Amino acid sequence: MSEVQIFHATLDGARELEATPFRNEKELQGLFERHLRDLTGIDFVATEHRTGSRHKRRADTLGLDGKQRPVVIEYKLGHGGAAISQGLDYLFWLEDHKGDYRELVRGSLGDDRSRHIDFKNARLLCVAGEFRREDIINAETNTRSIELLCVRRLGESTIVLEWMHGGDSVPKVETEEEARKERQREAGRKAAETRRRNQEKQQTAEEPDYSKYKYWQRLMDTPELHSLFVALRDYARSLGDDVKVNPTQEYIGLWRQATLAFVRLQPRYKRLLVYVIADLERTVLHEGFTELLPEGSNFGRCNLKVFIDSVDKLERAKPLLKRSYDEAG
Repeated sequence: MSEVQIFHATLDGARELEATPFRNEKELQGLFERHLRDLTGIDFVATEHRTGSRHKRRADTLGLDGKQRPVVIEYKLGHGGAAISQGLDYLFWLEDHKGDYRELVRGSLGDDRSRHIDFKNARLLCVAGEFRREDIINAETNTRSIELLCVRRLGESTIVLEWMHGGDSVPKVETEEEARKERQREAGRKAAETRRRNQEKQQTAEEPDYSKYKYWQRLMDTPELHSLFVALRDYARSLGDDVKVNPTQEYIGLWRQATLAFVRLQPRYKRLLVYVIADLERTVLHEGFTELLPEGSNFGRCNLKVFIDSVDKLERAKPLLKRSYDEAG
């Protein structure tokens, strides 16, 4: 631990505060458990919890941080290397006893905090008087989240903390209201992600069987075209839930109440040829990008063909697809 000098200054002068050693680890542990949230931003869950017949030990302190991550805290008065090995053993215990830990959280912090615990990112916080260079390397290279905190007491009531590793990952001290709002936001994000995955599953279930159509087979054989088509199809679907995909032997149709676009392939030029419904009076033609369809062509109401051979061309074509979508409603 680096040397830090702390003085108590008054009008009469400045007096350096001298270190007041902790009598034993129990005193150090008691100090932290009484002020755990203020010192670390962690909520207290349990103390000296027995880890059962397999581990046959007692975890010094168990906590839960504002991001719903379990925290195991181990204390050592002097050199803290042993706290790392012991704490890792308790993390392994936690993996096998998630239900036990959840019940501890419920009893200490309530039902709301016992839900959606992030066991995958459990933390180990080692508190000691000092950590050696090999301890810091151990914490840095370990796949587990290990944080090293040096502690020193000066005088009767001054505590000096120095994060040797992991201090940047320790959350700021939050009020209970802030923590509750953050948990609500996290629950909202998880719910949105669940809805997105369900929608993807539904889309996959409704996906046509392209394998029997030659156009789809040729798409699969040409990764560039396949990627462009998927991006085009996804954009068309984003315009509304009523967009359907209808592959045939000659083209792939995108339709709403009526066909809004026909997609054909030009593998030789590595591009998609897309037929859309356009307002020709307001559409400016660009050579190599848009071209009028001849009158009497057999593509329904479509009157403009668009050549798409890149993501940039697809972006330029999106307003035309949107116009075609509106016209097909």
